[in-house]
Amino acid sequence: MSDDMNGKNSDYVEVVKALSMVFQLGLSVMIPIALCVFIGYKLDVWLGTGYMAVIFIFIGMAAGIRSAYMITKGFYSKDLEREKKQREYFDDLYRHRLNAHKNEIDKEDDDD
Repeated sequence: MSDDMNGKNSDYVEVVKALSMVFQLGLSVMIPIALCVFIGYKLDVWLGTGYMAVIFIFIGMAAGIRSAYMITKGFYSKDLEREKKQREYFDDLYRHRLNAHKNEIDKEDDDD
C-alpha cells in the first residue's frame, strides 16, 4: 500500500511542478510586456509622441519570449539528458549484438 501512496505522491509532485511552471511562464511573459507598455506610454506622454508604446510592446514581447525559452530550456534539460543516456545505452547494446552476430558468422565460416 505504501508503494501506491508513493506513486500518488509522485504524481502529485509532478502536477504541482507543471502548474508552477505554467504560472512562472505566464508571469515571465506578461511582466516584461506590461513594463514595456508602461515605459512606452510614459515616454509617449513625456515626448509627446504616439509610437513609443508600440515599439516597447515589441521589445516586451521579445523579452517575454526569450524568458519563456530560457525557463523551458532548463525544465526539459533533465529529460533531454536522460534520453541521451538511453540512446547511448541502446546504441551500445546494438553494437554489442552486431559484433556478437558477426563473430557467430565468422565462426560458422571457419567451421566450413
